[in-house]
Amino acid sequence: MSPLDLLPVFNAQPGATLLLSPDWVILGASDDYLAATLTERAIIVGQHIFDAFPDNPETPEANAVANVRASLETVLATKQPHEMAPQHYDVPDRTRPGRFIERHWQPRHTPVLDAQGQVQFIIQSVQDITARRQAERQLRESQAREQAARAVAELQRTELQRVYQEAPVAMGLMRGPHLCTGMGKCAHGRHLGAASRPGSGSTPL
Repeated sequence: MSPLDLLPVFNAQPGATLLLSPDWVILGASDDYLAATLTERAIIVGQHIFDAFPDNPETPEANAVANVRASLETVLATKQPHEMAPQHYDVPDRTRPGRFIERHWQPRHTPVLDAQGQVQFIIQSVQDITARRQAERQLRESQAREQAARAVAELQRTELQRVYQEAPVAMGLMRGPHLCTGMGKCAHGRHLGAASRPGSGSTPL
């Protein structure tokens, strides 16, 4: 029996896995892999992996193809499994040609050796970590917004204090029902000036 006779078993196994030839042509794809990458078996089987899953030109900083190629080359050279760091690798949007859908993965490449110890197949296993990475990004953005807001508030407070100190006449900011100043002094229970007290004998200007 040829190993390829077991493709129906490979395709039905749980987990998102891709079966590659030593020259990285797609031979099989599990149902979970197809669901995760939003594609169909008939579309990708027989294609070179980087033809089926090219780089997203709008995210060149991801270096997705280059990173996966380096991992596959490592597997061919060492004949050992290679687990990659999390990768930003968008997948083609099959409903809108030329467009991509954001995806983040935890990939692992495992060689399948023949009787002579040569690489016969490479299995790519991926875990979709898109939701986790997006949540982490949203948290960072929220923290950045909060930090920026605090910086603006501090700048405004500093500017107000400067104006207060440089004013040519006496100024004060009263807060609360007891008319407390920013220095902690309150008008409750004492006069603010002789002119504010009836019968003091002083005439307001």
